[in-house]
Amino acid sequence: MTGWREELAKDLYKRNQDINVRMLNEVVQRILDRFVFIRIAEDRKVIEPKSLLELVELWKSEGKRRPLLYHLNILFRQVNGDLNGEIFKHHACETYEFESNLLAKIIEFLLGAYQKLIDYHIKHYIEHPAEAGRSTLFPDLIIDPDGSHRLSITKKAEILQNNIFG
Repeated sequence: MTGWREELAKDLYKRNQDINVRMLNEVVQRILDRFVFIRIAEDRKVIEPKSLLELVELWKSEGKRRPLLYHLNILFRQVNGDLNGEIFKHHACETYEFESNLLAKIIEFLLGAYQKLIDYHIKHYIEHPAEAGRSTLFPDLIIDPDGSHRLSITKKAEILQNNIFG
């Protein structure tokens, strides 16, 4: 994530040279926080799954006519209306220009990296059931009635904290 943060900051400054350092850092962090929040909300089924990915696909299918941030801002307003969270209240990150291809790469990376981490941990716990805490009240690996496996919300949050946020 640090690499993406740096790339976003460089791109933001290149396009908005009047921005001060404090605002630059705040804008970059807010956009990344929103992406991560939406991904977690999708995973918990609080919002429609693949919302971010669908926006990237829509942007590409429209021939990249509008900036990707145009589509993202619609989603941000929708999430704010549904969840009324501080992270989605109107913010400067909605008004500054970003390179759309860079935003798309970050979204695709975040979705792919997160899923690979989840899949890795599920496989690990299937292969090492003693480490999955299945005999505890809150196991890390949950086996659904259909036989599929998933990680607990607590374990997913731990994975994000340890791997995505560094």
